[in-house]
Amino acid sequence: METLQELADTIGPRVTGSSAYNRAADWGAEQFRAAGLSNVHFESFTIPNGWERGPAQASLVAPIERILHVEPVGWSPATPEDLRASVILLSDLSADSILKNPNFRDRILLLDVERLQQGGDYTPALMSALPLLAKQGARALLFPDAVPNNVLGDSADIGYVLARVLPLPCVELGMEDNLLIRRLLVKGDVRLTLRVDTKVRGPLEIRNVIGELPGRGSENSGEWVMLGAHLDSWDLGTGAQDNGSGTAMVIETARVLHSLDQRPRRTIRFALWGGEEAGLMGSTAYVASHRATDLVKCTMLINTDDGTGHPWGWKLHGRTDVRDAFQPIADELLRDYGATNLSTDFSYDTDHGPFLLEGVPVLDLLPNELHYNEIHHKASDTFDKVDPVDAKADTAVVAMITFTMAELPKPIAPHIDHQAVDAMLKKTSLYGYMKALGLWKP
Repeated sequence: METLQELADTIGPRVTGSSAYNRAADWGAEQFRAAGLSNVHFESFTIPNGWERGPAQASLVAPIERILHVEPVGWSPATPEDLRASVILLSDLSADSILKNPNFRDRILLLDVERLQQGGDYTPALMSALPLLAKQGARALLFPDAVPNNVLGDSADIGYVLARVLPLPCVELGMEDNLLIRRLLVKGDVRLTLRVDTKVRGPLEIRNVIGELPGRGSENSGEWVMLGAHLDSWDLGTGAQDNGSGTAMVIETARVLHSLDQRPRRTIRFALWGGEEAGLMGSTAYVASHRATDLVKCTMLINTDDGTGHPWGWKLHGRTDVRDAFQPIADELLRDYGATNLSTDFSYDTDHGPFLLEGVPVLDLLPNELHYNEIHHKASDTFDKVDPVDAKADTAVVAMITFTMAELPKPIAPHIDHQAVDAMLKKTSLYGYMKALGLWKP
């Protein structure tokens, strides 16, 4: 808890590419060294743009005057000036609809999330639509949030931007403000003013932080297990739950396992990833740089990025073979913690993803998330929201499983090949999404 408090309160929000993230990376390396890890080093990758939030201001000017609750979406550009424009509802993201519609020019667009969600995940369509909307002369996009009381932050990012500046200014809009504008649009023209002040610079070099706890020697032919969490955060809050908590778990696990008299069979690598919030950039870069060398020797990737609710279980992301092999281990070691539940539901929303696509078995910690979304990406993601008992229990669970995966006589499950990964993905609702965004090539 002291480690987490220092990260959240002292360093604070850590957007990838910011000076705070750089301080956090140096701090993370110091923590790894103090924990006793060896070969502590940085592995760098490049992002096209760093991004810094500035103030956003919006007000209704007709048919009524009202100050609105807005915040810039991550990697939104600034407005070149104070915009004053009519609002038009955007309900169709197809290229044909956008290119044939002359009414977008000089308008501020309000995303019709309710209608778009009826067709499933609209993120790929939105990412494809943004440059077309800019080409058609749209001035900005309002992205309605879905949290009561005009609380912002739930939509800090609108897709895998990969640190690319969005084609036009995009801001989150409070839920009640959105409903007000929708009611006014039914009656006629709605006009508002909007100003967004953000800063973009780059390209920038970003550092993943890596350390090792060496295994007992050559009996497992260079095999290794990796435990990781992302170090970066969004910046409305201080990133305590997302993902200061995971960072603290990784550091504490390193300290505890180093303190043991017995070394595990396999080496354990510890990672603090950069660029997760912009699209899993740090873990993706690591996988790419190790693919041709030693990734084949990675027997398990363990990830923690869901906060510190009471331990519940693990996400295995489609790997039923991992479930079958891991269930007896969970039943034996984790029963008293309540962390024996195993889910094979697939997601590509945190740093297990790039390893999963390479066929590496993954274990993704799944705490109880009952109250997690109340603070996720919001200004309320602060240290005081972390329950110390649950945080310590989560860390104990992570430490036990990390050591166990490194100590097993043989890997819990094999790597699967590209064809097998493709077959697994086809069973999920994310297959088309991942192909559309270029995250997967069959």
